[in-house]
Amino acid sequence: MHMHFFIYLEKSVDIERGFRYNFICKVKFLNRGESMDKLYIADLYPFYKNLLTDKQQEVVYMHCFEDLSLGEISELLKISRQGVYDLFKRSGHLLLEYEEKLHLYNRYLFRMKKIDKIKELLDDEDILNELESLRD
Repeated sequence: MHMHFFIYLEKSVDIERGFRYNFICKVKFLNRGESMDKLYIADLYPFYKNLLTDKQQEVVYMHCFEDLSLGEISELLKISRQGVYDLFKRSGHLLLEYEEKLHLYNRYLFRMKKIDKIKELLDDEDILNELESLRD
């Protein structure tokens, strides 16, 4: 039985200079025919889309953000449904590999949690507005 898997677990890890990041992870085994967690792929996409080919970007965007089925995408791009499936699956695995190595998404989540924590502790409206601008 051929299985693929991807991981996104939650654990604290010490990184250089004493920073601590909580890596959100869960192990999911994918049997043939199962699709990756589209929501997680959609979360990773903005961080790593420039590392994908134009065709990979197009398929991931259409499937995750425009909510088009693989069949609809195959008609639009004039490639087989299986070709679209393989392209999406390969792109998803690449995005997961990039996150595993670079941790851009997890660092972003870490910063957002820190901003929320600081906002809870502050009363000054000007400082709160400045912190909120950091989210953009």
